[in-house]
Amino acid sequence: MIGIYKITSPTKKVYIGQSIDIQKRFFNYYTLKKSTKTQTRLYNSFKKYKVENHNFEILCECEI
Repeated sequence: MIGIYKITSPTKKVYIGQSIDIQKRFFNYYTLKKSTKTQTRLYNSFKKYKVENHNFEILCECEI
């Protein structure tokens, strides 16, 4: 699925992202894959508050 997504932290901070494979991106976030570490603030939030406590939403599905 291609699209734009939103992640809301327990402190109500919001991250907006895009991906050509949203399911894979969410899986990488949930497993804290190496690619997540390049997004320092998001990665630190996942480590501090646990990934499960963040709200993941798909805002828009798109075509390539």
